[in-house]
Amino acid sequence: FMTDYEAWNELCDLYLSLHDYSNAAFCVEELIMSNPHNHLYHQKFADIKYTVGGTDNMELARSYYAQAVKLSPNNMRALYGLFLSATNLSTSSGKGQKERSLNSRYAAWAADQVST
Repeated sequence: FMTDYEAWNELCDLYLSLHDYSNAAFCVEELIMSNPHNHLYHQKFADIKYTVGGTDNMELARSYYAQAVKLSPNNMRALYGLFLSATNLSTSSGKGQKERSLNSRYAAWAADQVST
């Protein structure tokens, strides 16, 4: 069962349909551990964390979107997710100026990649 990728993916989709994001994230983590080079798994995990929201989840989402872009530079959805999460973090009041500036640069880079 641990290597049944389709079962983990299906279970994740079932949890998402029930809005059970923590269990859905667990399923995608299992997929990532079994196949860390699949950009779609990183993107899906980032989508879940972005949906949950909050600063910690937004930072995780940005990180996983960035990994998805690294694995597949033409992944427009991951680029847009990177842009949205970095923009959200750059306007967040809970972070220092250095982190907000860094996230602004990430957002600008992602926006540039989307527009080209």
